[in-house]
Amino acid sequence: MSGHGGPQEMTYVLKVRARRDSLVRVGRLGRLYFEKGFYYYVGSARRNHRARIARHGAQHKKLFWHIDHLLHARHVALERVLILHDNKECGTARFLHGKGHAFVDGFGSSDCRCPAHLFFSGPDEAAGLERSLVRRGFHYADKDSF
Repeated sequence: MSGHGGPQEMTYVLKVRARRDSLVRVGRLGRLYFEKGFYYYVGSARRNHRARIARHGAQHKKLFWHIDHLLHARHVALERVLILHDNKECGTARFLHGKGHAFVDGFGSSDCRCPAHLFFSGPDEAAGLERSLVRRGFHYADKDSF
């Protein structure tokens, strides 16, 4: 999933807040423990990225991707969206992994070789993680505009 992306390709990072510790059933990954804090999910859309992000924010949907299961959990909410108009999904996941951010093994990476596409951050580290994404070219989008 690397290479130069066309104008319709986009990588996005969803900032998700878990308001309390909880167990969530995530498809074939089974029941996973999610600690209270912030989670950053790296995804991409080859076309119609607005619809993809709007779907992530929708309350009622078929649970298909790993992130759908997490976002469906009672004490979890989508807080922010960062976007990059290029297809750098796996590159972004490898970057966050290389920076030592905690991750949920296998989450969101069943179709690639990345260890994970979901990263955890406590409140004290969240601003630094987001700054590193902005330095890589990501910018904030209004999640309610999708």
